[in-house]
Amino acid sequence: MSGIPYVTSSVATSGVTHLAFDRVTRFITVKNNDIGTTQINFAFTANGLGTYNFFQLKDGETFHAEVRIKDLFVTCVSGTTAEYTVFAGMTTINSRDFPILSGSGGISGVG
Repeated sequence: MSGIPYVTSSVATSGVTHLAFDRVTRFITVKNNDIGTTQINFAFTANGLGTYNFFQLKDGETFHAEVRIKDLFVTCVSGTTAEYTVFAGMTTINSRDFPILSGSGGISGVG
């Protein structure tokens, strides 16, 4: 079954932006819209950004994955700000019914 569409565009800063989805995703696509030398990092937990459990996108790069998540954490790591877009297909599963991903123990290795 296809997902219910969700899209947002925003600006990442050196602080952490938390996207809390109301529903669990079926897939996500993250794109760094900046052109230049700006890099963003994103993870599925806040803890993931503080460790090595994150993904990096240089300017213009896109990431796509078929994953079920309820949170996404984004930060700009080179440059002051970076524009990015998140496109996701949402399931009908309420996010409160999804397990908590910690990045350690239990469901391990999840950033």
